[in-house]
Amino acid sequence: LTYCSKLRGVASPAVRDDKDGALKVNVTPEMQSHLRSAVILTLGFCYHARLDRKQRWGYRTRICEAWERMKAKNAAVDWLKLDNANEFYNMMIETQLEFVSQMDLGEGIALNEALRENLFMLLVSVMNQIPVLLIGKPGCSKSLAMGVLQNNLNGEVSSREFFKSMPAVEVFAYQCSPLSTPDAILAAFNHARQSNLGHKGTIVCVLLDEVGLAEESPHLPLKVLHKELEDLRGIACVGISNWALDAAKMSRCVTLYRPPPTVEDLCVTAEGMVANSNLKGYLHALSEAFFEIYKQQRRADFWGMREFYSTVRVINAELKIRERAGQEAVLEPKVLMKTVQRNFGGQPESDLEICIEEFFERTGMNTDVTRYTTPELIQQNLEEPDARHLMLLTKNNAALRLLFEGSLLDHGKAEVMFGSTFPNDQSDIFVAMNLQRIKSFMQQPISLVMVHCDSLYESLYDLLNQHYMEYAGQRFVRIAHGSKAKQCPVHRLFRVIVVTEISDAYFRLAPPLLNRFEKQIFLRKDLMTRADEALLNKLSKFFENLNELMNAGVKTDEEVDAIEELISRGTESSSKNRPIAGYHAELLSSLVFTLRKQMASKSSDEIFEEAKKRLVWVLTPEAVCIAAATLTTQQMKIKFGFDIVQEYFANQSHSDLPSFASMFVKDKKFWCDDLGAQSVILTYSPIRGKVGVEVKEAASCTEVSLHELSSSTDIENSVKQFYEGAPAEAGKRHFLIIHADPVAASVRMIEHCRFVCEKMRSDCVKKGSPVNGSMFVVLIVHLQRGVDGKFSFDFDSQWGSAFLDSVETTVDLNSMPALGDMLNMPLQTVVEGLEFPKLLQTCFRSALSRLIYPHARRPGDLQRQIQLILGYIEDADFVRIVRDWTLHVLRTTPQPNGTGTVGEDKNWFAAIATAAHELALAGTFRAALHGRVVVLVSSLITALWAHMDRNASMELLAQPAKRELWLKLSEASLLSPLSVRLQNEAVSALSESSTAQHEVGTDAQTSARPFSCSFPASWFVCRSIDQFRSIIEQKPGQEQLSALTAQYQLSKLAEIGINPVLGSDLLEGYMMDFTAMHLDWTERIGRDIQYRILKKTIQRLHPTPIASILEVHALFWRLEKQIAFSVNLLNAVPGAVSGAEKLIDESDIDMLNLDLLLLVHETLANELTSGAASSEAQGFYRDWLIRKNVVQGLTKDFLISVKDNANGSPEAKQKLTKLKSNTEPRIETLALLLQHVAYPLHLPEPLVKSLALDLPKDKIRHSGTLKAMLKFTEAVVAADKSDREHRLQASSAFIESWILDVCLRDAEATSDLEEASLRLVCNISAGLPVVIQPNSLQGIGRGDMDKWAETQDVGIAQLSDGSYIPRSSCLNLALMRKLIIVSTGEAKEKATKYVEDLLKDIAKHEKHNDTTFSTRFAILCEEEEGIENDQDPETWPDMTLEMMFSPETKADPAKMLQRVGQSRQVLSKYATILYAEQIDVDLHARAVPKVEALLQTSKPEFQSVCRSMRLYLLKCLERVRGLSFVRGLLVQPVLDETSWVKNWREMHDIDFEKFIGAALVPRWNPFSNEEATKEYTAAMQAVLEMMTSTSTEKLSKLAKDMQGMPDNNKRKALGGLFLALAQEPGLLAALEEADRRPPWRAKLNEWLEKSTDLPVSD
Repeated sequence: LTYCSKLRGVASPAVRDDKDGALKVNVTPEMQSHLRSAVILTLGFCYHARLDRKQRWGYRTRICEAWERMKAKNAAVDWLKLDNANEFYNMMIETQLEFVSQMDLGEGIALNEALRENLFMLLVSVMNQIPVLLIGKPGCSKSLAMGVLQNNLNGEVSSREFFKSMPAVEVFAYQCSPLSTPDAILAAFNHARQSNLGHKGTIVCVLLDEVGLAEESPHLPLKVLHKELEDLRGIACVGISNWALDAAKMSRCVTLYRPPPTVEDLCVTAEGMVANSNLKGYLHALSEAFFEIYKQQRRADFWGMREFYSTVRVINAELKIRERAGQEAVLEPKVLMKTVQRNFGGQPESDLEICIEEFFERTGMNTDVTRYTTPELIQQNLEEPDARHLMLLTKNNAALRLLFEGSLLDHGKAEVMFGSTFPNDQSDIFVAMNLQRIKSFMQQPISLVMVHCDSLYESLYDLLNQHYMEYAGQRFVRIAHGSKAKQCPVHRLFRVIVVTEISDAYFRLAPPLLNRFEKQIFLRKDLMTRADEALLNKLSKFFENLNELMNAGVKTDEEVDAIEELISRGTESSSKNRPIAGYHAELLSSLVFTLRKQMASKSSDEIFEEAKKRLVWVLTPEAVCIAAATLTTQQMKIKFGFDIVQEYFANQSHSDLPSFASMFVKDKKFWCDDLGAQSVILTYSPIRGKVGVEVKEAASCTEVSLHELSSSTDIENSVKQFYEGAPAEAGKRHFLIIHADPVAASVRMIEHCRFVCEKMRSDCVKKGSPVNGSMFVVLIVHLQRGVDGKFSFDFDSQWGSAFLDSVETTVDLNSMPALGDMLNMPLQTVVEGLEFPKLLQTCFRSALSRLIYPHARRPGDLQRQIQLILGYIEDADFVRIVRDWTLHVLRTTPQPNGTGTVGEDKNWFAAIATAAHELALAGTFRAALHGRVVVLVSSLITALWAHMDRNASMELLAQPAKRELWLKLSEASLLSPLSVRLQNEAVSALSESSTAQHEVGTDAQTSARPFSCSFPASWFVCRSIDQFRSIIEQKPGQEQLSALTAQYQLSKLAEIGINPVLGSDLLEGYMMDFTAMHLDWTERIGRDIQYRILKKTIQRLHPTPIASILEVHALFWRLEKQIAFSVNLLNAVPGAVSGAEKLIDESDIDMLNLDLLLLVHETLANELTSGAASSEAQGFYRDWLIRKNVVQGLTKDFLISVKDNANGSPEAKQKLTKLKSNTEPRIETLALLLQHVAYPLHLPEPLVKSLALDLPKDKIRHSGTLKAMLKFTEAVVAADKSDREHRLQASSAFIESWILDVCLRDAEATSDLEEASLRLVCNISAGLPVVIQPNSLQGIGRGDMDKWAETQDVGIAQLSDGSYIPRSSCLNLALMRKLIIVSTGEAKEKATKYVEDLLKDIAKHEKHNDTTFSTRFAILCEEEEGIENDQDPETWPDMTLEMMFSPETKADPAKMLQRVGQSRQVLSKYATILYAEQIDVDLHARAVPKVEALLQTSKPEFQSVCRSMRLYLLKCLERVRGLSFVRGLLVQPVLDETSWVKNWREMHDIDFEKFIGAALVPRWNPFSNEEATKEYTAAMQAVLEMMTSTSTEKLSKLAKDMQGMPDNNKRKALGGLFLALAQEPGLLAALEEADRRPPWRAKLNEWLEKSTDLPVSD
C-alpha cells in the first residue's frame, strides 16, 4: 500500500501509532481507490498467483460473490467495488504494469505476461522479505525476472527514481542439484545472513536455483527449508523450480505458478524480441504453430519455450542479414525450413515432419523445400557464434566418433570430457575439478564435447542458457556449484556439444536441460552414401535370414523405423531371440560404416563378403547350432552364400580366450594400428578369476575388473601403466585384459573405459615408443542371459568384435566332443563316448537329491548311502548295468514326433540353443550342452536308482554273500514287464527338468510303512511268482506246489539261474520281505511277530520244514485269510500273542480262529480285571475301546462265516456258544461301561474293576448283570455325591445301552436273554422301575404298581436310598419295538404275553384303556402290520368301526389296539393308491369296499372316531404329495365320487368346507396381526354357536345386550358383530353353490332380516 501510494504520488494512508507501534490505515475518500488497489493486489499476491488459468478465473468469480455477500451485510465496504471479475483482473494487470514499467528490461526482452507477473511477485516478496517460489515450465522467464530485478534494485544508485528509496538487493545464489546436501543449503542461508550484518540499506536474498532438482538428492536436503522459511531472520528467499514441490514447503511461502503461455502471450513475447516490421506479420502464425506443436508433442516438454524464442531470434537474425545485404527482409521457405529443422530436431523424422507441416501451413508456405541433412544442421550450428549449444542424440556414443570422422570437428579445436559413474567420482570434489577444467576450456575458441556429464549440467545452466554478461568486450557467465558461484570469462566461439543416448534424452534427462539446446539425432546413417545404403540393405537381409532361423522360422515383427526402435528403453525386443548378443538397430550401419572406411579400395561385393564374416564373429554359438539343425550345408550355402557352421567352428575361434588370442595376434586384419589390436569380446561366461595366465602368447598380462575400481583415475592409471610400463622388446606381446560386467559395472563405465583406452593408445602412437605388434587390449564384456539388453555394441575401426563361448580354457567335460564335432552327432554316440564312472561321479549327488524316499532319513543314512554309491561307481559290473540300461533307453525310446529314437536324434542340441533358462544357468553354450547331457543321464540314473533302491535294496550289493544274486536279479528286473513304472519314468526322464523328482518305490502292503529288504530284489522274485497265482489256485490243493514248480521253470528267474531252494539265511530273509509285502503293517505287533505267525501257520500245512520260496507262496495262498485274521486280531490285543503262538502250534487248524477269538476276548476282559492301576486311566480306556472295536468287527465277520457254514463238531458248537453268550457280550458290556461311565466321569480303574469282577461268570444276558450294574451305580454316586445328577445320567445311558445293544440287539440276543430278565425288560418298557430286592432269588425285581402312576416320571431303577436312575424319553418305545417286532420265536411269544398282561394291569390300575403304554402298543402293531407291504386290496383285512370298538374287544385292550393298528395300516395302503402319479381306477374300486366302513358311519357314537380316520387318511396323503394335491384330489373324479366323501360333504363340516375351498376363500384377515377386541370376541362366539347348532338364541341375546349399552359402546359392539359376520359366514359364502347351502345360512339370513333386537335404525 505504501509503495502503491508512493508510485502514484500521494501520501501513504498507513500511519504507525506511537503508543503501541501498530500500523493503522486511515480510510479517507481520496485514499479509497489506492486502498482498493492494495486489497486486490494482496489477494492476487497471496492466492491468485498460485493457481492455473482455469482456477484463476474461478477464484476471481468467487471473490466477487463473497464481496456481494459482505456488501449486503455492511454497506461500508461498497467502495471496494469488487462486482466484476474482469475488472478485478484488469486492476491487477494495470497495477503490475505500473510497477514493472519502472524497470529497465534490456534490449530484446519482451514484457509478456510471464515476465510481468514474475517481476511483480519477486519485487513484493523481496521488499517484504516473504519467501516466494516461482514454478513454471522452462523458458517462462523465471531466471530472467530475477536478473532484471537485481539489475534495477541498486538502492540509491538505481537508475529510476522510484527504486532509489528502496533497499538494494544482493543475491546469494545456490545451485541445487541431485548432489545437494542439507549442510550446503544451511550454509547458503548462514552466509547470506552474515553478509547482511550492518547493511540496513541492502536486502540479501537467497536464490535457490532449480530447487526441484534437490528433491532427487538421496540426502533429502530440502527438509531444512521448513525451519528456514518460517523465520527468514532478516533476509529474503526466492526459489525457482520447473515443477511443484511438496505441500509442506509450498505452504510456507508465497507461490507463483506460471501456466503455459497462450497464443496471444507468445505473440506479445515475439513482438518484443524483433524490430523487423515484415516479420511481425508472421508472428501470430508462428505462435499458433508452436502452440499446437507444444500441446501435441509425444514427449511432454521435450520442446519448450526456448525453442520458440530461438525460432523467432533465428528468423529475425536472418532477416537482418538480408537487410544488411540490401535484400528484401522477407521470410522465405528456405529460412523457415532451416529454423524449424534446427530448433525442432531430436525427434524421429515423422515428428519433425509434423512440425514442418504445422509451421508451413500456418504461414501459408509450401513445404516443397529441400531438407537439410543432419551434418549440415550441425555444421550451421557450429559456424554461428550466437547459436544455442548443441545436443546430439545417438546410440552407443556413435555421434562422438562421427563428429570427428565426418570432419565436423577437428581434434585440434575440440576437447572431449567423459563423465564418470565410478563410486568415488560422485563427490563434490570431482565435480569441482571438472568444473575447473570447463572454466579453462571456456576461455578458448574450441568445442567442448561432453559425454555422460550429468553431474555437471546443473552448474552450467547459465552457460547453456547463454545468460552472458558482457564487460569491456569480454563475455562472462555464472558457473555455480552449490552456494559458490562465480562469473567466469567465456570465449565468443566457445561451444558446448552434449552427446547423449536417445533413450536417455527421451526418458531420463530433465526438460530444463533439454530446452537449452538445439537437438539433433546423429547416427551413422546420416553420413552414409547411396552405395553404403545398398550394402546395408543386403546385409540386413542376411541378418533377417539368421533372425528367422533363431526365431523358429517365424517372420520377425514388421519393420520399425530404426530411431523408433532405439527410443525404446531396452535395446532389443523381449519377444525375439537375437542371434547377436548386444544387438541394436544401428549395429549393421556401424559395420557398413567401419568396413567402408577400412576397405575403401575394395568393391561392394568384397565388402559384403567381409561384412558377413564379421557378423559371424559376433554370432552366439546357439544361433549357429540352430542354423546347423535347420539347414543342410547345401541349403546354407544357397541361403547365406557360405557354410556358416564351417566358418564359425573351423575358420574362426569362439571356444575360449587363449585360442582366440592365438588367432588374434597372428591375423593382422584384427589389428587397429601397427601396435596391435583392441578387441571387444562378448561372452556369457561369468567372471571367475584371472584368465591371463592361460594366454600363452602373452609375455606379460595386466588384468583389471572394471567393477572393482573406485574411480576413473584407477582405469586411467591402469591403461597408462600398461602402455608406458611395457618393455620395448621385439617379439614380446603384452596383453591388457579388462573384465566388465554391465550389471555390476554400468554401461557408462564400459564406454568410459573404451574412451580411456582409445585416448591412451592414441597418445602412445603419437609418442611411437612401443614396438609394433606388441600391445593388445581385450575388453571382455560378461553378459548375463536375459538381461543382455542393457548392453549393446558397435563395430568400430579402432576395436575388433567377437563372441566367445567361454573365457577360460575349455576343460575336459567327461570326454565331451568339441562343440563343432557335436553338431550332427547322434545323442547316443555322444553318450557312448562319455566316461561313465566320471559321469556318475559328476551327477550322482544330483540324482540322490532328486530321490524321494517313502520314509524319513537321517543325515547318517545319507552319508552311508553316499559312501556306498562311491564304492559302487568303482564296481565295473554295477557301472556296466547302469551304462547298458541308459543306452538301451536311448536306443529304444521313440521321439515324440515319431522320427526315429531319441538316441538317433542328430539335432538334439537345437533344443538347448533355444532353452533360455538352461543357457542362463550354464553360462556357456558348451557347458549348456554338457549340462543337458548330464541332466539327461542324471534323470535316467535317478529313475534307475529309484527302481534299484526300492525297499532299500541297494545296501545289499555291499554284502559279498548277496552281491551276485543282487546283480542278477537287478539286471533282470530292468527290462522285465513287471517294471512298467521304471520304463514310464525313463521316458519321462528324457524330457524332464533337472529338478524333477522321482519317488523310490516301496512294495510294502502298507505303503506308508516301508521296509528294508533282506533279500535282493525280493519284490521282483515275489511278483514273478505271484503272477502264476490265478493259474495255480484253480488246481486242487495237493497239486498246487508241483504246478507252481512247473511254471517257475518257464520264468525269467529260472532263466537267469535262480534256484527256488534257498539256504536258511536267505530263505528267512525272503520270508521276512514276503511278510512285509503281503501283510498290512500293524501298530502294536511288529513285522517280526507277523513273520513268526505266518511261518508257524503255513508250517502247519507242510509236514517237513519249508525250504523253497515256491512252498512259501503256495502255502500262503491257501492260508492268506487265516493269517490276516490272526494278525489283525493279535494287533488289537497284543497281550494274547504268546498264547496265540501256542494255539497256532497246537490247536485244530479248523477251529483256530474260534480259539483265537475266545483267547482274545478273555485277554481283553482280563485287562480290566487283572491290570494294575494306571496313572493315565483315560488313555487306557480310550485305547481299550479302540482295540475292542477292532475285535468286535473281526468277531462279526467270523460269526457271519460260521452262520454260512453251520455244520460243526460238538466241541466247536460248545465253544461258539461260549463266544456268543459269555465272552462277546461281556466285552460289549465292559465297552459300554467305559464309553458311558468310566471315560466321561474319569473313574479310577479299581472302580471299573469292581464291576468287571461282579459280572456273572457264565451268561452275561442275566439279571445278575443288571444287579451288578445297580450296585456299581450306587458306588459311583457315593464316590462323588456333589456330581450325583451327572453320574446318575451316565449310569442311565450305560444301563439303557446294555439292554438295547446287548440284551435286545437282535433276535438271537433276545432269545439268549434269561426269562426273569426278559420279564424285567417288559416291565421297564411299560414305565415300571426295577428295584433292589435283597431277599429275592435274583436280588432285583419289578417295582410296586400300587405306588406307581403312568403320569409320574419314574426312572429305570430305584436305588437303595430311594433315588431313581433316570430313563430317556424314547426308551419305552424302543424297548417295546425290540420286544414285539425285532424278536422272534419263543422269546417273542413270551415278550408279547408279558406286554399284553401289562396292558390289562395298567388299564385296570389307571381305570381306562387310553394309556400311553397302549398308544405305543398300537403304534407298534401298526408297524408290524406294515412289514408285509401287500398292495392287493383283496388281501386286506375286513375292518369296521363296530368291530374295533365292540364290547368283546374293549374287554381285551391288546386285541382292540391290534385292530386299531390294522385299520390304520389299511388306510395307509389306501393312501398309496391315491397319491400315485395316476390313480389305478380298478385298484381303487377294489380298495373302496375295504375302507368305506372305516371312513363313514351312521352311528352317532362312532362319528368322532370316523372323523379321526378320515383326517388320518388325509394326513397320509399330505405327507407325501402336499396340501394342494389333497385339496385337488377331493374335488376331482374318482375320489369325489366315493360314498364316504359325498357323505362327509353332506354333513356340512365347517373344517371340511374350509379345507377343500381354501383356494376360493380370501386370505386377508384384518385380525391376523392384531389383538382382537372383546366386542369382536363375544360376537364371534355367538356366530360360531349359530353355525354349529343353527340356533340364533345367542345372537338374539347379544343384540338385546347391545340395546342397554351407551352409544359409544353400542357402536363398538355393532362393529364387532359386523366383523364376525364378515369373517366366518362371509368368507364361507365363497364356497357355497346354488343347490348346496349350509342349513345355518337360511337361519342367519332370516334373523338378520326379521330381528327387532338389533339396535339399528331403518
